Amino acid sequence: MAYSLISSSTFLLSRSPNTTLAPLNKHNFPLRPSRARATAATIICCSNSPTTSATRSIVSKLLLFTKPSSSASSAFESLFVFCGSVVLSFTLLFSNVDSASAFVVTPQRKLQTDELATVRLFQENTPSVVNITNLAARQDAFTLDVLEVPQGSGSGFVWDSKGHVVTNYHVIRGASDIRVTFADQSAYDAKIVGFDQDKDVAVLRIDAPKDKLRPIPIGVSADLLVGQKVYAIGNP
Repeated sequence: MAYSLISSSTFLLSRSPNTTLAPLNKHNFPLRPSRARATAATIICCSNSPTTSATRSIVSKLLLFTKPSSSASSAFESLFVFCGSVVLSFTLLFSNVDSASAFVVTPQRKLQTDELATVRLFQENTPSVVNITNLAARQDAFTLDVLEVPQGSGSGFVWDSKGHVVTNYHVIRGASDIRVTFADQSAYDAKIVGFDQDKDVAVLRIDAPKDKLRPIPIGVSADLLVGQKVYAIGNP
């Protein structure tokens, strides 16, 4: 009978046709090996595990030993098989690291003309798009302190250099206070100038530095054609 080393790795050891394998216990060691006999090991590599020349060399030198008559020799053989299994596991680990580091990163391709136009559109208009937070006054049940609690948010855009901001009415509906936040995270309190509930439009006003107020370019809807691309920019 011969030892068959079957561990958690993806390699198996084959035996000669005239060799009988001993049953294995839960530690993957034979239970009842017999007289001494040795046969060379052959590597059988599973498809999901990379191999290296070092791995093949180590495994090919492992022999399938059988038990001689003395108990001391049997213990030595068991220790030999165990050490071989540990060496094999570490070899597989480092071979996986080497194969992972060998991957080649594909260089980024050049952007197409239409992609560059879209990127430029967002870069030029993002500073004009703001986030609007609807704050409602709430009284704490325990301390009785009045707190401002966000109850909604939405997007808007800078209309002109006077600080007017256009948004949807449903964004600011029922708000006791309104905060406008720019893309650079600078925030300003806003006041409601007017709104049209039926058209879902509201106009706010903020007191912000001139360099923060970048009005968004306004077009004419009559110039639009069916099939043209439309881009929506929000914050966040």
